[in-house]
Amino acid sequence: RLPPSVHRGDKHPVDDLVIQGGGPAGNAACVCASLGIPTAFLARMGHDTLSQIARSELRRCGVLDTHLLDDPAARPAVSVIEIDPATGERTVFYNLTR
Repeated sequence: RLPPSVHRGDKHPVDDLVIQGGGPAGNAACVCASLGIPTAFLARMGHDTLSQIARSELRRCGVLDTHLLDDPAARPAVSVIEIDPATGERTVFYNLTR
């Protein structure tokens, strides 16, 4: 979450910084698993930090990891979401290519 006033180009301390695995399919799988529906997730996962976070989050939510394919070259898509604390408006920055 952004501090109340942001000056572009400056450094700002923040109170909340969250790194999560997610995305529409991963989020849906976590919701299904949390409702008690046996759920697995099929995806290629690499050995990078973001793949490890995604694996951990899926397991934490009760999603079966039996269909996660180990692929050292795989890298998940990455997004950074900027949240305006005054309005809740979200700005999404993403990269789909490594």
